Amino acid sequence: FKYFQSLIVLFILIVLSKFMLIQVIFPSSYQASIIQKTTIFKTDYGLRGNILDRNKNILASSIRQYKIWMNNIENDINKEEIFLFLTKHFNTTREKYERMLLNKSKYLVLKDKVTTNKYNGLYQEIKKIQNLNIDGSPSRIYPYNELAAQVIGFTDYNNQGLYGIENFFNNTLSGEQAIVEYGRNSRGRITDYRSAQPKNGADIILTIDIELQKIL
Repeated sequence: FKYFQSLIVLFILIVLSKFMLIQVIFPSSYQASIIQKTTIFKTDYGLRGNILDRNKNILASSIRQYKIWMNNIENDINKEEIFLFLTKHFNTTREKYERMLLNKSKYLVLKDKVTTNKYNGLYQEIKKIQNLNIDGSPSRIYPYNELAAQVIGFTDYNNQGLYGIENFFNNTLSGEQAIVEYGRNSRGRITDYRSAQPKNGADIILTIDIELQKIL
């Protein structure tokens, strides 16, 4: 009995000594370690500004589109949970995703071009599913397609203007670049924003009338 009492006392002393080290002797280093494990910094960009005609019709705009992907190399994958999520939200058969998961990849894209209006609800569910992730990137949209394209121009893969208004006012239209702080959980997955998002680029209003361009 005395032997067990001694073990209990020793255990309590070890716990108390660690508590003293954390709270009194090395509090700053411990806090720094916790922050490092629960925080990640990423370069992010604000959306490119809109281009509008004289009547405020949008000629070019940017939205965020998202990719749902997974690391398919790891062994502890709950495929059933992933199948249920994908078939619930997207009009695709389970068989298609089963075939996709036959491909082993650390970055296996299961669904791309997911629109912004679906993002918030999907993100909350994806956070709870191990190995499943969602990433966003800006996409440039031209509602009138090639109409007035010679004036408006277009952007490249990096969302930089190549010619026309997109190129000439590239600095004005471009969103701000910033280092954004994100929170992450014990599995290293991003859970929330901890700092302000970068500002979007400025809008530009042209003197042209897109409705007249349709007639010409």
